[in-house]
Amino acid sequence: MSASDRATNMVVGIMTVDPRYDEDLDHEGYVEACLPPDATPEELSRPRAVILVLDSRCPPPSAKWRKKIADLRNDQPYAHYGFALITKSAVLRGVLTAINWISRASPRFDTAPFATFDEGAMWLERHWKHSAPVLNKLYQKARSQLSPSALANL
Repeated sequence: MSASDRATNMVVGIMTVDPRYDEDLDHEGYVEACLPPDATPEELSRPRAVILVLDSRCPPPSAKWRKKIADLRNDQPYAHYGFALITKSAVLRGVLTAINWISRASPRFDTAPFATFDEGAMWLERHWKHSAPVLNKLYQKARSQLSPSALANL
């Protein structure tokens, strides 16, 4: 599930195991939401803010996807890219931290893991001037597409 605002270049995505989890399908959807293939040159010239909220039951990405994620950070075409990973799972936050340690991202790409949505939205607002209220509206829109059992694990 995702919600985006092209005018502000912001997107909030949610990856959950409910009703099912398919690593390739879910990660490919995440990549397309983060790096839309139809982005205009004007959109690419502006900073982009992405928040990905992971269900705490999601398994860590496989080695194949950890490498793809690391590579995408350097290949992203935006002028600047702020990415906040949100999950209750310390293991999943640790995976992002490990990716950051092992493979340094481009100076145009900043990323950090957080336990709550509000922490991630405030980080993007404080450091990159992306609007936390717009991010919150996108989060509510993405959440509205989920089942109660999926919401319970965000």
